[in-house]
Amino acid sequence: MAKLDPHKFEFNKTDLPILSQLDEKKIPIRLGLIRSNEFPLVISLWYYTDNEKIYCATKKDALIVKYITHNSRCSFELAADNPPYRGIRGYGICHINPDSGKQILEKLMNKYLSEKQTKLKQYLTAHNDREVALEIIPYSVSSYDYTRRMSAD
Repeated sequence: MAKLDPHKFEFNKTDLPILSQLDEKKIPIRLGLIRSNEFPLVISLWYYTDNEKIYCATKKDALIVKYITHNSRCSFELAADNPPYRGIRGYGICHINPDSGKQILEKLMNKYLSEKQTKLKQYLTAHNDREVALEIIPYSVSSYDYTRRMSAD
C-alpha cells in the first residue's frame, strides 16, 4: 500500500474562497471511510475547518472510530445539495483525538445550533464526555463549480 506523503499536499489556493464559503453554511461533510470488511462507507458529520484541517466529533464507541483505527485513510466532500452544484472534495488522513472531543463538539454545536438552547444541544452537552474529536489532515483537495454550466443562459 502506497504511503501518503504530507509534504506533497496538493492544495490549489484558488479553492480557499469556496472552502470558506462552504464553512459558513450549515451543511455536513460527507466522509468516506474503509470499513473493517474493506468495503467503503460514507457518513455525514458536522464539521468546521481550522488551519486547513477539518474537525468533526463522534461518540468514542461509534463504529466509525473502529474503522478509522483500522484504516485512517479517508475521502471527503463538502457540497450543498441544491443547484448550482459546487464544492470541494479530497482525501487525507483522519486522526482520532480522545482528549479534545468536548471542545470540538462545543464548536460544532455553536456552528450548527447557534446559541439556542435546544433539546439536541442539551442532550449533546449532557453526554459530551463520550465524544472524541476527528482531525482530518487533507493531502489532496480540489474544487468544482458548475454555476456557469447550470445557468439558464
